[in-house]
Amino acid sequence: MKSEPVFQIVGNTVAQWTENSPLIWTMQEQKRKSGLQQDPITCDLTSLQSGYEQEFLLAMKDVLIAYRHRVRLRSIATVISNLRMLLHRVQSTGFDGKARIRQIDSVFIVALHAIKEVVPPSNLTSLRQLHSLHGSDERLFDSTLQKGDFPVRQSKRGNLGTKIHQILAKALQRSTLVHILDTMETAFEEGRIDLGRYSLIRLALNIFCRPDSYRQLTLMDLRVDEHPQSGAINYFLNVIPVKSRVHNPSKLLYPLHPEVGKLLALQRSAVVEKFGHLAPQGDAGVDLGRLALFPSLRLTQDGSWASSYAITHSGMNTSKFAATYLDPIRKLTNTELTFTALRHTIGTQLAQMGCSAHTIQAVLKHATASTCGIYVDIAFEGLIDTLSDGLKPGFDEHFPVITMFASKHDSIPVERRIVSEDLETGRFETTAVCGREVACSFAPIVCYACPRFIPCYDADHSINFDVVDREIKTSEHRGLAMQHDVQRWKTIRNHIRLIVSACETKRLAVGTEFGANLASQK
Repeated sequence: MKSEPVFQIVGNTVAQWTENSPLIWTMQEQKRKSGLQQDPITCDLTSLQSGYEQEFLLAMKDVLIAYRHRVRLRSIATVISNLRMLLHRVQSTGFDGKARIRQIDSVFIVALHAIKEVVPPSNLTSLRQLHSLHGSDERLFDSTLQKGDFPVRQSKRGNLGTKIHQILAKALQRSTLVHILDTMETAFEEGRIDLGRYSLIRLALNIFCRPDSYRQLTLMDLRVDEHPQSGAINYFLNVIPVKSRVHNPSKLLYPLHPEVGKLLALQRSAVVEKFGHLAPQGDAGVDLGRLALFPSLRLTQDGSWASSYAITHSGMNTSKFAATYLDPIRKLTNTELTFTALRHTIGTQLAQMGCSAHTIQAVLKHATASTCGIYVDIAFEGLIDTLSDGLKPGFDEHFPVITMFASKHDSIPVERRIVSEDLETGRFETTAVCGREVACSFAPIVCYACPRFIPCYDADHSINFDVVDREIKTSEHRGLAMQHDVQRWKTIRNHIRLIVSACETKRLAVGTEFGANLASQK
């Protein structure tokens, strides 16, 4: 006889199973009015039945379902995977003969200590967290157990050293970022990469968000404002923050560099052209604005979305967003580029600028300032100088940031002042300070790749960008003989792009610090 389904509602999520198979259940989020719906998960504890009592496993199921009050569905799936692996390992030791385990007790803990060196640290952490939240549940734990009874595997580097190592391992050199921009620009011009992927990497180097933020972007999130008098065009992007510990967070408005804004406007037009026929119906007809800015690329033969998720979410990708958009970029550039690496890059840079953990939190949109404090520790607590001999060279090699900035309003000695001038337009401005005693004769264009270059964060570096852009166009018109010059100028332009992005971040950080200080004085 067919078993009837059983449902349990936890917040906005429905857990479902059948009476015949209570240890296999699904968890699916109910449809939201706005924002990205999380992928459903399937949970399965049946493989543990041979070694653990049914009551123990059902109790574990109860608390794992209740985890939805605390974490995302994806995190629940990770915790289940960790616990299942750990329980299998303990069971395989055969420490309790053929009897099935009914509770995690002191005997279980002894067996766990014996194998802790071959158990992944994440498995041990998940069990320890389970006890800290549900240690009083005697269906799961012996009441005499304490937090300190549970084994952990400490890195030889220590907690802080491990976090520093993780940052250094993922951080990218500035030369690597320029290589990525050079490679992607050439690939885009030659048609080896599409507009969507090229505009995404340019956006990622401008606002440093998490991948879930990018995949939730819709066409309506791009805002183009034109000044009625001057005709100047400004670009903005509404972005949903993730990991904000808010169920339906409000969108945040990011100003965009004009170059990036123009690319996204082109991407928006391309999406309308290719996927406009798939736009959902709104109250006033076809609602193009709800289409994903970086949509799923898989279509059926009849031109409709191949994924049911894309159909439901107006073309949005599933959690395979990085595979769709970032993996081709990594393959082309032969790098380990990740969105996390870019965020580590900018976090370290902000700390070197002298920003507080709270300012870094505001820029990177972290839920708390605790993670951001690691960047500040690196910069301000002497850790750069006291790193071990083995780690220090790695830091020097991977440290990707500009450590010094100036202001165009500073009192700068004439011999070190870098003045940029556009002879075609007559514009000129102090844009940087030379770190040498006397600025060289090649300033200012080649300075952007020089390690002694100290940019003015509040200067208009588009002066030099426009000069380089014209040189590129001139060289391109001179034919094949000038292609070497074209590539050289393009590399310089990408160095300028990175400096401009760093300066924009510095201005944002200065504004955040100023706002925080002003608020504290009231």
